[in-house]
Amino acid sequence: MEANSTINKIAENVDFGDLVRKAYSEMGNVNIVIAGKTGVGKSTLINAVFGEDIVETGVGKPVTQTTREYKSERVPAVNLFDTRGFELGCYRQTLNELKDFIQSRKTVNPAEHIHICWYCISDLGKRYEAEEISFIEELQKEIPVILVFTQTISDDEFYHQVLQDNYSEIQNSVQVLAQRYVVRGQATVEQFGISELATKTYNLIPECSKKAFAAAQKVDSEIKKAEVKKIVSVATAAAAAAGATPIPFSDAVVLAPIQIGMLAKISSAMGLDLNEGFLSTLVGSAAGVIGATFAGRAIVSGLLKLIPGVGSFIGGSISAVTAGGLTTAMGWAYYKAIETIFDRGIRPQEISATDLADAFRESLRECDSYGSE
Repeated sequence: MEANSTINKIAENVDFGDLVRKAYSEMGNVNIVIAGKTGVGKSTLINAVFGEDIVETGVGKPVTQTTREYKSERVPAVNLFDTRGFELGCYRQTLNELKDFIQSRKTVNPAEHIHICWYCISDLGKRYEAEEISFIEELQKEIPVILVFTQTISDDEFYHQVLQDNYSEIQNSVQVLAQRYVVRGQATVEQFGISELATKTYNLIPECSKKAFAAAQKVDSEIKKAEVKKIVSVATAAAAAAGATPIPFSDAVVLAPIQIGMLAKISSAMGLDLNEGFLSTLVGSAAGVIGATFAGRAIVSGLLKLIPGVGSFIGGSISAVTAGGLTTAMGWAYYKAIETIFDRGIRPQEISATDLADAFRESLRECDSYGSE
């Protein structure tokens, strides 16, 4: 009980609002150009990747004569730039305006840069223009471009022929069917290729945008897990460094914002609707299990630091291991708790703090040791 009380008192002194703000500020954003003729399924593709049709529901504003910017309050980390007018034969105008726009965004702040382009060609149409390939070839000198074959219902000759005819111009491509397709009222082709597109995008965009894309995309759990791994690794190193300090009982005070901040960052990376109340409820509810499982070891470590001479070194060394291990276990227990909620079919924005706290407590109880991924 004393350990639990100590942890709760420490948590009371943590600025949860500040940790939430830091989590969101570190998440950044991702800026995507989506291009192609009308009717190639751009909106359906966006909806499949992000769970919302941003182009249809967002408020678009013109950034050039042929390009509009779209944002959505429900997917705030994503900014889409939709180019239009290709079927009107204005490829060169669109390309020149887009290249100028990309250059104008290359400021000292990488969050303002244009990070990638998805160029969409419909596989159903079985047709593409030479100007489209030229557009891709020139644009990818500025930013990464993925040629997305949308509305693909079979791995047919069109895809391979386009790549064969333009093998030196096309650097990245993927076949996608963004929603289930029924062929002549009988055969059904299930959605595919969305996860591959997400993975390619994640690998091509800069590091500053990866966390934002991981949080926003709804199709590849491994992308989210990769970001969680980074977050846990950084927090573990910080906690171990804090634990190694030869100051008696300072560990818990320093560790609290590191570990609670880690939970906030994992929440944002997993796409949860995080706020101060959510985070404080989560930590307060799980504090008892954390204290019962781990606090005793941390207190023993602090007592060892009081021993004159080598006691500080021994205590500090043990505390670093304890602090790092505890942080790792907490991080992965929290990740597994979120995955448990997802497995129930609950969307990130619908997760309640109390339900997640219950899952987190159960996940913590399953930690036989300090744990890992």
